[in-house]
Formats: sequence, C-alpha cells, structure tokens
Amino acid sequence: MGWMKWSVVVGLAAVGVYYYLTRVDPISELDVQGFWTPQYQHVADTFRKNLKSGFMRGASFAAYVDGELVVNLWGGYTDEAYQVKWKKNTITHVASTTKFVAALAFSTLVDKGYVKYDDLVSKYWPEFAQNGKENVTVNMLISHQAGLYVLDSTVSFKDVVNNPAKVERILAEQKPHWPPGTEIGYHALTIGMYVDFLARKVDPKHRPIYQIYEEDLKVPLGLDFFIATPYSEQYRMARVHQPSLLDVVYTFLFMPEYRKMLFSMMLGDPWYKNITNGLVKDELPGIFADPDLRATPIPAASGAGTAESVAKLAGLVAAKKAHKGRQILSDAVVEKLSTPSLSKEELVMKFNGSVGHGTFLFQNPWGQNVFGQPGAGGQMGYADSFNKVGLAFITNYFSAFATNNDFRFVPLEKAFYDCLGKRKQSENAKQT
Repeated sequence: MGWMKWSVVVGLAAVGVYYYLTRVDPISELDVQGFWTPQYQHVADTFRKNLKSGFMRGASFAAYVDGELVVNLWGGYTDEAYQVKWKKNTITHVASTTKFVAALAFSTLVDKGYVKYDDLVSKYWPEFAQNGKENVTVNMLISHQAGLYVLDSTVSFKDVVNNPAKVERILAEQKPHWPPGTEIGYHALTIGMYVDFLARKVDPKHRPIYQIYEEDLKVPLGLDFFIATPYSEQYRMARVHQPSLLDVVYTFLFMPEYRKMLFSMMLGDPWYKNITNGLVKDELPGIFADPDLRATPIPAASGAGTAESVAKLAGLVAAKKAHKGRQILSDAVVEKLSTPSLSKEELVMKFNGSVGHGTFLFQNPWGQNVFGQPGAGGQMGYADSFNKVGLAFITNYFSAFATNNDFRFVPLEKAFYDCLGKRKQSENAKQT
C-alpha cells in the first residue's frame, strides 16, 4: 500500500506543478485601483497580491460597514486578449449571486405585509396547489426546499417575457421530486422563475421580480446592478472566461469538499445529472454572452453589475439603517433572513448547508451567520447583520468554485475581517 500512497502523492504534486506552470502568468504591470479607508489598507494589499500573482486576472471587491463604503477595489482585465483593463464602471455577470438580489427584492414584499414566509403558496397562487404541492409554504418555495429543482416540461428563458401564461402553467403543474420541506436541493434556475411568478401574485401591482427590484431598490438606492441588463449598458460588461478542464480537475483534487460533487458527476448521480432538465440547453451558455439573453430577466442567473452595488445593497440591509429617510428592510425581516430554516447536506451539489428565508447561510471568519448567495465562478455577495457588513466579490475569470470558498475571495474576506476586528478593538479602547 505504501507505493500506492506515494504514487497518489506524486501524481497530485505533478498536477499542482503543471497547473502552476501552465495557468499562472503574473500580471506585474497592473496594480489595484479604487478606494479604501486607511483602516483597510491590508485589504488593498491582499487584492494587489492576488492580482500580481496571476491567479486573479480580473475582479472587483467591495465592502460596506455600518452603511458606509470602506472598500471598493478593482483591477485586472475585462478582456485580456485586447488588453482592456477593468474600470470603476465595469460590470460583469454574477451568475447565481443574482438570487441574493432577487431574494432581497422579494423580502420587500414581506416587509410591506403583502406576504408571509409561513403562508401557503396556494393562498396567493391557487393553481399551485396540485400534484403534491398543497402544503408548500412560501419559504419552502423560495429556499430550495420544495423539490422543484427541475421541470418535466421545457421552458425557454424568453418564454418568461413572451409567453408568461405558458410558464406559469408549467410551474403550477410540476410535481415535487422530494416531499417539500424535508430536503435542501439546489434549484439552480427554476427558483428564479418560482420567485418571479409568486411575486407577481403577491404584489398589488402584479410586477415581476426584476421590476420590483428596479423600482423599489435599484433606483432609490442608486445601484449599478441589473437583473436584466439593457442593451445600452452591455458595452460595459467584462468578457466572461470559463474555467478550463484543468481548472476543474485541480479544484476537485485539492479541495476535499468538492470531491463528493465530482463523484456524483462521474457516477451519473440523478440529482446532479438532471439539474438542467426542462430548460433549453442551447440557451444556458448564452446567459453570459448573448445580448438578447443578457437583456432577459432571469432572476436566478442573469444579473450583472458592480461589486460596490451588491455590497451596498447587502450593507444597507445588514446595518438596518435608513437611506434617505427609509430603512431598506425592517429589523424583523432582517432577523428572519439571518435565521436558518433548514440545515443538512444539500442533495444536488453535495455540500453541507443551511437555508434561511430566500438565501443561503454561511459563516464569516468569526463563526457568525451571514446570509447571501455565491455564484458560479467565484462570485459572492452577503450581508452580515451581526457586524453591519455587506461584502461582494465579482470576477469575469470564472473558477470551478461554486460555494463561498473561492481561493481569490477567501484571503480578501479574511483580510477584511482582520481589519474590522482591529477597528472594533480601537473603538472599544477609546470608549474605555
């Protein structure tokens, strides 16, 4: 057995060395751009280190504390082939982090008393109560618990705009794939449709979720983030670079928490294999490149914007502070968002997770719950109500990471909380 063990060690080392030599090209000529307060110099230094290492080739990181911007960094390339550099107004796709923004938009409906998380969906959408969904609550539906992660009938993303009656009927008729409320299973794309059509039922104006976001959050807060990116704004979008097969192999070899997912993929696990059932497969890559799909509201995946705007939205919610005389969400709703509703191993992606009320819950470096949503390729946005913090990391150079542990984000997160801890210690010392 000894020789087998050493063969594996040597093989892994070889893959690591080959990956480093072939994938890492230091970017010595670029430096960090943006803004940071003196207390967060370490965050800027960490961003610069990431950038110059070559592992982070285009990205932005931002943080709000107590409702105030303290970090807004960017650097690298939006299109390296043409040497186009990242700018302050660069926007890029955030993939599933769009779900976080959509969930906060839905929470405004809860805050206004139009809907309650514990209500049955059928109270607002009577046709939904069929095929085993009679007892599905609003929170089960918007928090990956309803068993509706794939569809048995095919839906085009463009149908949501061009034929909403068809989409609504298909969503209402769908049978759950597990008893609702008993499991967590990642609804990669269907959750956006369900949140959207439930919002239309709940909202007195019957607005789709992207319109609720634009009118109630985007415009009042001055956010540079879109669920459906207008053609007129797409010139600012960074070109998305997908991870190579080598990136994927490297991630699964050296990140143990991803191995179960890898084995599921290799062995044809039905939960993972069927994740795109009911969708037009040719449309999926186009979310990141097709101007028409970029402009189509897909609340689970089509969002694009700046890290500063994602952090601002999360930060104002977490701080529970008024903006222009209005608190974004009440203390009670923020408390709900910070509270787990179900915790166990997730069926589809095979990670141990907790869902709250429309978002996933993670822990910050201090072990406290934060609520938000990672996105494919390393994107991240979350609100930390314990420390009144909003954080966001976005990149157009997608890695194979799909949770909150992207190797470019984690050092920035740690550096930020190190600085925040020192700031709190300093403030406490002055008070004593």
